[in-house]
Amino acid sequence: MNQTTQMQPVNRLYKSRIFAMLYSDRKDLLDLYNAVSGKHYEDPELLEIFQRF
Repeated sequence: MNQTTQMQPVNRLYKSRIFAMLYSDRKDLLDLYNAVSGKHYEDPELLEIFQRF
């Protein structure tokens, strides 16, 4: 019962585009950041967004 499972390659550009689409609203992105980091920032205009391709 030795089975080998091969993973499909990940399309990182596709994932990046989906993330960008979902969080293109700065308020939603700030809510996500606050939830992940445990912070309580309120002004989405202070966000600095960097994208790496």
